[in-house]
Amino acid sequence: MWNSIIITNHQIKNEDIKKIINGKNSSIIIKNFLKKIILRLKKNGSRVSLFIEPKIKDIKLSKKLNVDCIELHTGKICNLINKSKPYKSEFQKITAAVNYAYKLGLEVHAGH
Repeated sequence: MWNSIIITNHQIKNEDIKKIINGKNSSIIIKNFLKKIILRLKKNGSRVSLFIEPKIKDIKLSKKLNVDCIELHTGKICNLINKSKPYKSEFQKITAAVNYAYKLGLEVHAGH
């Protein structure tokens, strides 16, 4: 599941947000919510990208949601490097995520 959802140029009703935040089946509601919005954006000819953690399950879900590209969150590796801590494991995780996403045909970006 994603930590945040950023949607621009789309009106979202407050009750939809409350359902997502308070829902008992919040992950199902979020998936359905995203599917609906992504479909609408793609019908308008928009390219759609999701900002996600570098996790295989998030990449699989992104593909199922039919996005064009993903942006992998790199904040953890940045913090490790800034604190002069070992970062090889995090780098390998990001590399594996990028390779998996490419195999699925997704365009990949990275940032924090």
